[in-house]
Amino acid sequence: MERKRAIRWGMVICWMIVIFMFSSDVAETSNEKSNFIVEIIDAAGVNVESLFKGNIDFFIRKLAHFTEYGILSVLLYRAVTFEYLVRGAKVYTSMLYKKSFVISIIITFIYACTDEFHQLFVLGRDGSLRDVLIDTSGGIFMLLLITQLPVIRNGIKRIFFK
Repeated sequence: MERKRAIRWGMVICWMIVIFMFSSDVAETSNEKSNFIVEIIDAAGVNVESLFKGNIDFFIRKLAHFTEYGILSVLLYRAVTFEYLVRGAKVYTSMLYKKSFVISIIITFIYACTDEFHQLFVLGRDGSLRDVLIDTSGGIFMLLLITQLPVIRNGIKRIFFK
């Protein structure tokens, strides 16, 4: 039990460190990473510059925020749910999942706030409320996706495979 707990929380902490490291990149390094992604997409034959009218760097950065915080929220959700089960929740109830969902989003939001505050001290970077909202939205989206996927799948089965 303790090993599983340590692994779950260890993954959360490791991912928080990854986010912190990305946020520590000066603006020039961050731009280089975005440009690298654009080059990969261009090599695949997709002209992303024309799709986004020159704002592709902005889009890739925001998508990265959305994704990294989506991953964080899923890791948090797994760890928090496990904590509830270890501390005596005998059954998987909808209330257990709702509490885990809310706590995971709150922690994701708080970490996004601290991340944006950290960026105020990084050369060429700035913190913004918009990024906090994008980060938190990524967390909410991913949690909704993983928690509602079984419901959606069962609904499709009922409709098409009676």
